[in-house]
Amino acid sequence: MNRFLLILLSCLAFSTTSSAQIMGWLSDCSDKTFCVNAGGCSQGAVLMFEKAYTNCIFNNDVDYSYKIDLNNNGGIEINSPNDTCTGNFPIGTHKIYWRATDDCGNVVNCTYLFTVKDCTPPNMLCINGLTQNIDPLNCLTTFTPQQFIMSVSDNCTPTNQLQFGIREAGTGTGFPDADSLSFGECDLGLNFVEIWVRDGNGLMNICQNYVLVQQNGTNCVCNPDAEVMLSGCVKTSGNKKMSTYAVRSTVESLSGVNPPVVKTKNVNMTDSCFALETTQLPFGGQYRATLSASRGGDPKEGVSTFDLVLMSKHILGVDPFTNVYQWLGSDVNKSNSVTTFDIVETRKLLLGIYDTFPNNSSWRVIRPIINPADFGALATVKDTYQIMMPSLNDDIGFQNLNFVGIKIGDANLSASLHAPEAEDREPLWLTVEDRWVQVGERLEIPVRWGQTAELEGFQLSLRIDPALARLETVGGLPDDQYYILPDGSVRLLGFGPEAQTVGEGSPVLFLNITVVQQTRLSDMLYLQPEGLKAEAYSGGSKKHPLQLRFASAGNAGDWQVFGPSPNPAADWSRLEVRAPAAQEINLSLFDAFGHRVFSRQASVEKGVHFFDLPLTDLPSGMLVWRLDTGGRVLSGKLVRL
Repeated sequence: MNRFLLILLSCLAFSTTSSAQIMGWLSDCSDKTFCVNAGGCSQGAVLMFEKAYTNCIFNNDVDYSYKIDLNNNGGIEINSPNDTCTGNFPIGTHKIYWRATDDCGNVVNCTYLFTVKDCTPPNMLCINGLTQNIDPLNCLTTFTPQQFIMSVSDNCTPTNQLQFGIREAGTGTGFPDADSLSFGECDLGLNFVEIWVRDGNGLMNICQNYVLVQQNGTNCVCNPDAEVMLSGCVKTSGNKKMSTYAVRSTVESLSGVNPPVVKTKNVNMTDSCFALETTQLPFGGQYRATLSASRGGDPKEGVSTFDLVLMSKHILGVDPFTNVYQWLGSDVNKSNSVTTFDIVETRKLLLGIYDTFPNNSSWRVIRPIINPADFGALATVKDTYQIMMPSLNDDIGFQNLNFVGIKIGDANLSASLHAPEAEDREPLWLTVEDRWVQVGERLEIPVRWGQTAELEGFQLSLRIDPALARLETVGGLPDDQYYILPDGSVRLLGFGPEAQTVGEGSPVLFLNITVVQQTRLSDMLYLQPEGLKAEAYSGGSKKHPLQLRFASAGNAGDWQVFGPSPNPAADWSRLEVRAPAAQEINLSLFDAFGHRVFSRQASVEKGVHFFDLPLTDLPSGMLVWRLDTGGRVLSGKLVRL
């Protein structure tokens, strides 16, 4: 009875174990390569074996066998019960099938290719240099690889089927295309060359050598090659000099030159005019020169909401474009048309939804249009110059290859590559009533127009200091006229083909915020000119800077100070003060350490006064302004860029 139980348990153990993966290969069973035997090219010695493992409960013995499909053509020519495959096999690719079994009845197989190939490059022995005189008739001396070879042989490829090549040392990589090499009057002296040989299996050998080229009483003149000079200037479509751009030239031989010549130059220019020289062009060939220019840069450069006003007027026929460059700059999505879709793409760029135009570059640089007012010229717009040179036998220059840079999205051709443009009018004001706010307070801040005006459009970027408050939502504007960026700033714009009246005190928008730290509104809210320049547009293409001021709450007889504008500022800012009566005042600026860095005393009459704050020589960072009226002290913050 006990013996029966032992047999039964053994069978159960075998059954349970055999159902699991208990056998596999220890070796990688991967493709292998072997070289032909030395002195021959028909077969090569092969040694292959694989190793498997087993967890069979009876023992760990593994039995092996293999079969081989010679030339991998679907047949089986060799069957073997051995665990090692060895012997000479013919050149070519073959397939081997391995099989391993154990005493538990498990079987594993592996299959791979093994290749017997020629691994030996041709054997070549070269002489030690040549000396040759120039032929006085054609002023050349020509060499072939065979002139340098003392002996050459290969184990697989017959000598008459070997390939040879030659070139000047250091002038290329890989097997040379040429089987001869010529030197002329300009190559007198020592010239280093490479001699190559390649067999039928692609195996190569190389020897380094030299030729000594001499002249023996000839009248050959050294005239090595031609030079091609391409020059011109680049301006913007607004007729401003463009001093930051790239120019690219390619000069290529079309016929008559062996080997063919292709020479390309890419130059980043810092001057409005360029001159690109291409040298060492062999005489006598037919050449083509291609020239183009390009410019990257900030996609928002020269683009504002006023461009949207002009696009809208053109599309509706209210005020069509008068200039082909306007049309090309307004085709933002490269559809060969100017439509509302171009307005949508440009608006998304200004609001910060896009970082760049999805279907266009920042600039397009083209050949000048003779008459920009002729819209029939759109069909003739070209981005490149192509110049044909049928037979190049001397140096040659091509001048006045000028270009015009068109800023994409810039419908009014205002893109400036130098100093910012001057404003056309006095600033328009946005006003916010200043007050203290408390931690956790949720409030709606109206931003209002400071005066009545007829406007065709406006744009600005507002930022709330995230350490002081958090912007939640924006109200009072359509969704497509503003965008809240991840940094908490909000960009907004408005425009239309017809001027609209905005009344003093009418709201532009409402900012819904949550206060994080006790502060004043004037300390947390400011215009962000680096996001979107704050400006408004009135009739006749007039541009007005928009400035933000904070009105201090209080009685009409109180002192009122409208916070510095611009703020942040680089060189200067201006403080507006409304005095209820004549008074002596003291105006000061303090740095972050409390040091007074600017002060001014003045006598003011009742009314409005403006005080300029010079910032050029002051430290960057946070400054505090303070106005002492004798009976009241007013203060606030100013950021020096």
